[in-house]
Amino acid sequence: MHRRLVAALVLAAAAAFGNPAAAEGLTPEARAELEVLRTGDMRKLILHDAAKPPLEVEFVTPEGAARRFTDFDGPVVLVNLWATWCPPCLHEMPSLDRLAAAMRGEGVDVVTVNVERGGRDKAGAWMEEQGLENLGVYVDERMRLG
Repeated sequence: MHRRLVAALVLAAAAAFGNPAAAEGLTPEARAELEVLRTGDMRKLILHDAAKPPLEVEFVTPEGAARRFTDFDGPVVLVNLWATWCPPCLHEMPSLDRLAAAMRGEGVDVVTVNVERGGRDKAGAWMEEQGLENLGVYVDERMRLG
C-alpha cells in the first residue's frame, strides 16, 4: 500500500503541478486508481483535467537567493509547505526526505518550503538536527504561498 500511495501522490502531483504532457499522460485507468485512494486523509485530493501553470511566487534559500517553482527541472514538482511549530508537518518531513532520495533522477523534484516567521534561521537548523539530507532548505519569508 505504501508504494501505491507514493505512486498516487506522484501521479497526482503530475496532474496538478506537472507540465501539460505529464497531465495528458494520466490514463483513465490511472485516474480511476487515484480516485479510489480519495478517502480518509487523501479525501481532499483534487485531480485536475489539465495541468495548472506553476505559481509565480518567490521564496528564498537560507542565503537569500530567490527561487521559483519554475527553477526546478522535473516535469513533476511536488510542493510541501511546512513550519517547525506544526507537528503533522514535522512528522511527514522524514518521509518526504526519503521520497526525494527515491525519486532522484526520476523527473520528480520534492520541494519543501518553510512558511513561518524567522523560518530562514529555523528551517535549516531543524532539518540538520533531524538528519534530512535530500531536501533543499527553502523559506517563504513573505508568507505568500499559504
